[in-house]
Amino acid sequence: IYRCKEETFSMKKLLGIMVLGLLLSGNVYAENNLKGIKNFKLVVKHQGECSGSKYIKDVEIAMKYLLANSKIILVDKDESEYLDVTIFTISGPELCASTIELSSYIWGLGYNSAGNKGIVSIKSYSKTGLMYSGNSSEHKSILIDWVESKTKGFVVDWVEAQK
Repeated sequence: IYRCKEETFSMKKLLGIMVLGLLLSGNVYAENNLKGIKNFKLVVKHQGECSGSKYIKDVEIAMKYLLANSKIILVDKDESEYLDVTIFTISGPELCASTIELSSYIWGLGYNSAGNKGIVSIKSYSKTGLMYSGNSSEHKSILIDWVESKTKGFVVDWVEAQK
């Protein structure tokens, strides 16, 4: 019983860290600056796993299907704007939790407060979410639903930005 309580406490602690990370991350509230962008390179990353499962292929398929029905062009060039889905997942005996971000960015030159030049990501769009569930199949379903919903929102926002 003690070990079970300890694991539950650890999962609550990790979930709290994930929530704080979302709230404190700097570029979460990027504006919709998609005007004139036509080509995107799709990138899906998944760190961690839920009961041994990662969802990279499922996320790619869902996004490619939705984007294929729009005027957005997916390309394979590194110098294009990136359409990125980043998923961080932790799991315990009875819980899977993920933070997820759908963002669009390009690499460019920027300056820090000391005036030093460096390469930075310049975001044109960003949406984030947090989800958790009791088992891996439920978690996968919730995560894919979120990706599909935010991808649809991205397409609508992109179309609006082109006007």
